[in-house]
Amino acid sequence: MIFVMKKICLLVVMLTISLSLLFSQGCLPEGINFHSQSQIDDFQSNYPGCTEILGDVFIGSYYGSDISNLNGLNVLTSIGGYLTILDTQLSNLSGLELLNSIESFEISHNFTLINLIGLESLKSVGGSFVVNNNPNLQTLSGLDSLSTISWSLAISDVGLTSLAGLDNLITVGDNFSLSFNTDLISLSGLENLTTIGGDLSVHSNSSLVNIMAISTLTFIGGDIIISSNPALTSLEGLNNLDQSSISNLSIYYNDILSSCNAQSICNYLSEPNGTINIYGNSTGCNNAPEIASLCNIDFSCLPFGNYYFINQTEVDSFLINYPECNDLEGGVIISGDDINSLNGLTSINSIGGSLQIGAPFFGGNPLLTNLSGLENLTSIGGQFFIQYNDALINLSGLEGLASIGNKLFIRNNDALINLTGLNNLASVGYKIQIYDNFSLTSLIGLESLINVASGINIDNNDALISLTGIDNIDVTSMTGLMISYNSSLSDCDVQSICEYIANPGGSIAIYSNSTGCNSLTEVQQACLTSVEENNYEKKIILFPNPATESITITINGDLPIDEATIYNHFGQLVQVSKPINNVVNVSSLTAGIYYVQINTKDMRLMKTLMIK
Repeated sequence: MIFVMKKICLLVVMLTISLSLLFSQGCLPEGINFHSQSQIDDFQSNYPGCTEILGDVFIGSYYGSDISNLNGLNVLTSIGGYLTILDTQLSNLSGLELLNSIESFEISHNFTLINLIGLESLKSVGGSFVVNNNPNLQTLSGLDSLSTISWSLAISDVGLTSLAGLDNLITVGDNFSLSFNTDLISLSGLENLTTIGGDLSVHSNSSLVNIMAISTLTFIGGDIIISSNPALTSLEGLNNLDQSSISNLSIYYNDILSSCNAQSICNYLSEPNGTINIYGNSTGCNNAPEIASLCNIDFSCLPFGNYYFINQTEVDSFLINYPECNDLEGGVIISGDDINSLNGLTSINSIGGSLQIGAPFFGGNPLLTNLSGLENLTSIGGQFFIQYNDALINLSGLEGLASIGNKLFIRNNDALINLTGLNNLASVGYKIQIYDNFSLTSLIGLESLINVASGINIDNNDALISLTGIDNIDVTSMTGLMISYNSSLSDCDVQSICEYIANPGGSIAIYSNSTGCNSLTEVQQACLTSVEENNYEKKIILFPNPATESITITINGDLPIDEATIYNHFGQLVQVSKPINNVVNVSSLTAGIYYVQINTKDMRLMKTLMIK
């Protein structure tokens, strides 16, 4: 009997151990959601022995939750998926004391959360760790054992004054971002951080004074982005970083940042691996040449760009800052409240990236009236933006430009009358977009344009009356045409538009313009009528051309001419004449390029005239 009892006891013990092993194995591979406190409290009774959740865990609600403690989860040791804690009433994370492994972790929108106590066993996060919009989070206490985050770490919009609690963090495998933390004064707590595998981004931390705590950082596998930190004065803290590990460098809009000559920054500027974006800081750190001077480095062009001209001084200083720099790699932005002349940029022959003359982020160029200074620019490899230039009348100064590698984008230039200045532009590598230029009356200036690789969009230019200027575009490669909301536009039957409509390579949208160009049908009818006019136009003769005193105009040998209207290169009317025996006196015109509109009984024809 005693032997039997011993066997029974042994079986019970073995069964208990087996059940314990069974239930301690992974569970809930499909994950689990906790939307209420009662679900947290009932977890162990609903899932007995479940200590290692294989799937994702969601705690909280997108609309708020009554969850105020996590004590019901105090048996969990690992989560194989994502742990998300969203919009709860938690003040800390007590209840997760045994949790030592998480795939990824996000704590967001918990307005009562004060600290992260409860995570003391957590040593590593296999994926990303995001702490976002917990405005009352005062400390990261609770993360004291965390040494490795395999992917990204992002901390934003929290009430931290420092990063105390991350004292044992050594490695962030990908990006590390600190943003919109209005109370953050320093990076204290990161004294053991040595490695960031991706970007380091420190953005919009309004109280951040210094970053000295990351002086142990030796490797970064991506970009450095330090921006919009108005209290930051120095980049000391980056001294020990291996500059060869930095991909691109961006330092901008840190209002009082004047000391940027940390050793790693100096080393990077002497031999950059990528683009340099430095502007809008205080003197000493306002552009790359200022920092280079403090680093005792001389350089000409930036091998990868980019160039920022956000005030007149930077335009005027270009030849000093970048001696013998004629062919610019990367992009160029010219946009500043006081910029009124580009004459300091006469040495530029080509731009490898995009050119923005006026940019919304920088406020445009309200004083710039022309583009003189860019006469030697022959090519732009990327996109060309001409925008938010309130006083720009025409594009004079771009006469040397022959090709644009990508898009030509002209918008929100309130005083722009025509496109004179682009007279030698022959090729646009992608698309032309012209819209919201409220004074633009014509597209005169684009007569040399032949190649446009994609489409043309002309929209919302209230004063535009004619598409004359884009007559010569070869439309065989075009894949789209949109002409809309140009309330005065009635003349759309130029040769290129008619050819595209006759044999379209893609979409066509023509609507909400003036009569004559208010629909595809109207333009098609006008194109049929203009065939005869085009035949006559080919037989117009202006002689001599160039002229000095007078010109003789003939059309098809003997077609009577009622009137000759002459416009200057700004598109301004300068002379109206009734030819006598087809002769027009032009002796009062100064040297330059003019456009002669020849009016007959049935048609209006346009020719270019040069006065010497």
